[in-house]
Amino acid sequence: MGKTTLLKTLCAADGGGQPARRYVSLDNPMLLALARDEPGLFLQRFATPVLIDEIQYAPGLLPLIKETVDASGGKGLFWLTGSQPLHLMRDVSESLAGRVAVMQLQGLSLAEALGEGASSRPFMPDAALGRSRARSGRNLERVV
Repeated sequence: MGKTTLLKTLCAADGGGQPARRYVSLDNPMLLALARDEPGLFLQRFATPVLIDEIQYAPGLLPLIKETVDASGGKGLFWLTGSQPLHLMRDVSESLAGRVAVMQLQGLSLAEALGEGASSRPFMPDAALGRSRARSGRNLERVV
């Protein structure tokens, strides 16, 4: 499961009586054009709570997102995903400091890639495991 699939699943799984979170992908050329050319209209069309995927394609949305968050005082109104970290995005002049929580998602584990993620326990390495594997001299790769 990639970041988009994970977040889309979380959008649909809200059981707390909150309105469903809308998913919008800026990979869609028409939506990207709207976000770039008319960011205010874009945010009116896709009211909060919303997940905007691939935000790096439309950095012009960020000042309006900042304004919306400041005006509402709400938390979690926007979920933003991207293929690059916000602080590395070119042309981003508005800071979302104090208004954003950044989560870095790791790649899939081998078990997840093989479709066994739901049935396997999370891998939590510790010093004892490291010593055990180092003593065994075994290759750490999984043989399939």
